[in-house]
Amino acid sequence: MFQGINSFDLDINIILVSDHGMTNVLPKNLINLDSVVHGLPIKPINNGALAHVHINDVKQKKTILEALRQKEKHFKVVDIEDQTGYLNIETYRGRLGELLILPEIGYYLVNTGGILNYQKRAALFKTEVFGEHGYHPSHQDMHGIFYAKGPAVKNNIKIGAVYNIDIYPLICHILDLPIPENIDGDLERVKELFTH
Repeated sequence: MFQGINSFDLDINIILVSDHGMTNVLPKNLINLDSVVHGLPIKPINNGALAHVHINDVKQKKTILEALRQKEKHFKVVDIEDQTGYLNIETYRGRLGELLILPEIGYYLVNTGGILNYQKRAALFKTEVFGEHGYHPSHQDMHGIFYAKGPAVKNNIKIGAVYNIDIYPLICHILDLPIPENIDGDLERVKELFTH
């Protein structure tokens, strides 16, 4: 691809990214979420790598938090207010619930049917390991890739982790387009990449 682009003799900038990383999950590391939440007046919304817990009566939050923490094994339960993975809780509060169930990396939340599905997939694909994602971004396995090359980007530099939301304002900058004000991305976090 790069050879082909170089043959055009044009000023072309290339950005290669992935939306997330992956980590290995073994069937023995599945956590039955149905068992964890059984009998509690809550509605869990399960993503596998985390579950958002919506409490029927928010006045019971402390009691429910304590009940869930009694069952912690290869997962932890946290108050959404203490979670560091979300940049803007207020905007999405209605979707997030009051608590989060966060499995350790390599463990995965499933319902009873999900355990059976995992077993079927393992047999079908003749494997015991599956790749999963969605864990807290502090886990190195969850980091995606970011490569940039071209006249607008400094050569041969390495930078720390890049938020995917910052790629949009980066592209706007490279194309000399106005950056909308109502976006989550921040050009300042990636400015060390620029040649201009």
